[in-house]
Amino acid sequence: MSLRETLANPAVGGAIAVVLIAVAVIVILTGGEKPRENIAEVWYYDLDTKQLFAAPATAKPPIAAPSGATVDGQPAGVMANVYGCGDCSKTYISHLTKYTIKGKELLASNTSEGLDKESVTRFIDGDVWAPGGSDELLTIELQITAHLKENCKGAKVVSCQPRDAK
Repeated sequence: MSLRETLANPAVGGAIAVVLIAVAVIVILTGGEKPRENIAEVWYYDLDTKQLFAAPATAKPPIAAPSGATVDGQPAGVMANVYGCGDCSKTYISHLTKYTIKGKELLASNTSEGLDKESVTRFIDGDVWAPGGSDELLTIELQITAHLKENCKGAKVVSCQPRDAK
């Protein structure tokens, strides 16, 4: 199959569009800021208590949370994407991310093929977990952009980690 035929496939084109939009949102909101190196811990969110907690950056959500498991027996800790406006003195949780059971199996087997479709994301105030590469995820990304612009009112959006809170 030629590159042209591959790109003409609606599924491939849609996936590429979602990735490009996500990258554009990050670049626009962070001003192209380079990611910081050597982050040992990142923020996670306890779905039961609705509180942030720090855990190793290498953990693959959902992970064990301080409150224990959710009602359905799943770990209650999901990755929280925490941002500040200009600095991390005041922070906002924009969205939550976790892997499906199949996604965690792929991670455990060091297989990345199909992993993008095995992560799910939810706007912080939302109820629906949208799968990677879906139209629902694009809607959530647009909500995230609007949420951050509203909160930061023109200030540079920065990603905040537990080390920034100290």
